Amino acid sequence: MKPLLIAPWIIFVAAVGQGHNYDPTLAPFATEHRAKLAKIADKRDAAIKAPKDAYLASLESAEQEATLRKDSKVAEALGKEMVFVKFDCLSSAEGFPRKVITARKAFEKSLQQAESEAEREAKKINASYLADLNRIPLGQNATGLLVKQVASEKRALTSGVIGPIVNPETDIAGTTWWKYNKPEVTWKFTYTTEARLQDTWRMSFPKADEFTIHWDERNAAHLKLSKTGRVLLEGGMPSFVLSTGKDE
Repeated sequence: MKPLLIAPWIIFVAAVGQGHNYDPTLAPFATEHRAKLAKIADKRDAAIKAPKDAYLASLESAEQEATLRKDSKVAEALGKEMVFVKFDCLSSAEGFPRKVITARKAFEKSLQQAESEAEREAKKINASYLADLNRIPLGQNATGLLVKQVASEKRALTSGVIGPIVNPETDIAGTTWWKYNKPEVTWKFTYTTEARLQDTWRMSFPKADEFTIHWDERNAAHLKLSKTGRVLLEGGMPSFVLSTGKDE
């Protein structure tokens, strides 16, 4: 599995900024908003680093012990949890050893506190951004793209995402994602008159933090953006991770 190294947030913001499809009138407001959220995300990530590392070490040790005693069910569950934790998520703790549960509780508490603090700070920034959006003139001289994107940005403020990708509808163009368990598999998103995957597959955005990739009339993939704005979840499982273009 490709190791997940979180590069400085400025890299994420720059990567998104270079490929966005914001209307020129919206661009400076949206870019400033993302930069402010990036600072909050930095604080959140720093606050959970120590308990997260301790929990991952506990999981790894317990997985090795389960493997040695040939308890494949517990070993598999512990391995799955390690994947989730690397993406700041949690899976079921059924069957976990007591020492792992203790470390999990410490991580879970720190994660909840850090996310709550980040949400409180983001609320003020989002309120200021909403005021900026409300001041953008949307009269007859406004482009259709601007009208659409301002509405989309307002809707995205309700999702609670604090990350480099805040609103898939406006931010995902120009980004590349790698599959967490198959890093050689990447998805590249483009934008001409609408967001597309690999220039080919159509996309729709049923919710502020979700989107659907339409392979054809019958088949589609439904993905949800994690609260960190850098992981795509499919069926609740981490599926794709935002690439910075660096060694990750």
